[in-house]
Amino acid sequence: MIRKKIVSKKYINIFILGFIFFIPFQSFSETSVTLNNLQIYQRCSAKLTRNTPPDNDPFLAEINRNQKTGVQACQDLLNLGMFESTTKQISTFNNDSIKRDLAIKVVSSMHDLHSTWIHNKKFSFFDPCIESVTNSVVDPQESVLFFTKALFDSTFGYNLVVTSTSNLRAIREVPNPTKSVFSPRITDAKLNVTSTSQVSYNFTPNGLLYGVGPGNSMNLTLTKAKDPKKQLTNQDPLKNLGGGILGTQAYLLSNYSNNIGLVPNLLSMPRSWSKYLFEDLLCRKLPVIYERDATAFIDNQASALPFRKQATCIQCHATMDQVGGILRNFSHYWSAAGCTLTNTPKVFNASFLIPENKTSSLTTWNSTQYDNYSNTKPYGKFYFRDYKGTLVNRTIQSFSDLGSVIEDTDDFYICAAKRYYQYFTGINVEIEPMTPDQVNNLSANKKFYRDRVVNLGIDLKNKHNKRTNELIKAIFDLPEYKLKDFKLNSF
Repeated sequence: MIRKKIVSKKYINIFILGFIFFIPFQSFSETSVTLNNLQIYQRCSAKLTRNTPPDNDPFLAEINRNQKTGVQACQDLLNLGMFESTTKQISTFNNDSIKRDLAIKVVSSMHDLHSTWIHNKKFSFFDPCIESVTNSVVDPQESVLFFTKALFDSTFGYNLVVTSTSNLRAIREVPNPTKSVFSPRITDAKLNVTSTSQVSYNFTPNGLLYGVGPGNSMNLTLTKAKDPKKQLTNQDPLKNLGGGILGTQAYLLSNYSNNIGLVPNLLSMPRSWSKYLFEDLLCRKLPVIYERDATAFIDNQASALPFRKQATCIQCHATMDQVGGILRNFSHYWSAAGCTLTNTPKVFNASFLIPENKTSSLTTWNSTQYDNYSNTKPYGKFYFRDYKGTLVNRTIQSFSDLGSVIEDTDDFYICAAKRYYQYFTGINVEIEPMTPDQVNNLSANKKFYRDRVVNLGIDLKNKHNKRTNELIKAIFDLPEYKLKDFKLNSF
């Protein structure tokens, strides 16, 4: 009797201990489930094509025959979107309609992703006629095309997003529609070259995106909006001014059009342009420096600008206003003196921001309003704390200078890695400035994901030779990408 009680108690204890250990073990196993090849491919297909693989998907068949792993199928699906070297658009695949349809979906899905990276993608003017025509001449999506081209054009590295000197044009289903997509009333559009002659132009293409090719060029006589007597002849307002996306008319207008008549004087500045370039290209919101970095610019004199009297204000202005110094010489020009949507032949007016040659110099950031500021040469500072907390303080005098400084940072590439990693895993990683000690004090999972994204970005810059498609392929091959909830065992 006594022995039976002891035995029963022994088994009860074993059962209790087993139950205690079983609960966490069961939970841990569920979060660490490894997906099979089919599930991995279904996962990436949902992001690359925004759909589950169709029954006739060629990679699906190869997985079912054990000829390809899920990761390899994901990488091959991404490769379908790569542009041909000559046409700069997706392949015809020798009339293989299945692969062609998949390629179009891949390019469309990723281009739509890239469009979320740019905050302002439209132009807004005081005149609806000017707005319609400008939208028809300058593709508001051109900024997004730089990211899409970097992904699918093997000759266009990610560095060229901010260093290219070319403007881009979308290759779409309807390359030159007979009507503007922005205003169906506009047909057979022409721009004034002089008061007696006109030049036709191609409308912004619309429909499915098939590729990204070189942009259009124009030869116009432009009239200064605030000084109609001043004209610039033989102008190509679509010409890239350097710095890749930064030097395009599209990026200028999308961040400046609400204040296109702005004349910078240190009190008024093109701050939207300055603010958004950090968000669009570096995944950072202002302020991007520490408060102590701003104290040197405090000026308590009565004549000083209001924001120069407090470090918390200067913390943003020291970055925005100084980098905006390279836009000081831009003025609003248009292609004609009048505009109509009804008369025949139709003559329209488009607005552009054009740099003017200046001779006088100002290389200091004055703390008081300076009405002659816009008549000085472009000059500014890139004032920024990188992801390690290191202060970057570089002189810039052009879009090319600015693009080179941005491209030189690791942050530019880490930003790309952060965005793609979040898209494919759903994990949003913060990349605010942190010293090594601060990083080491993070929780285990936050440190892991931050280190992961940082390393992916640095690999994009160095190991992958700035090839964005190689970055995405590396994400597909990560251990956590193959797990049900993207979490490794250490968590």
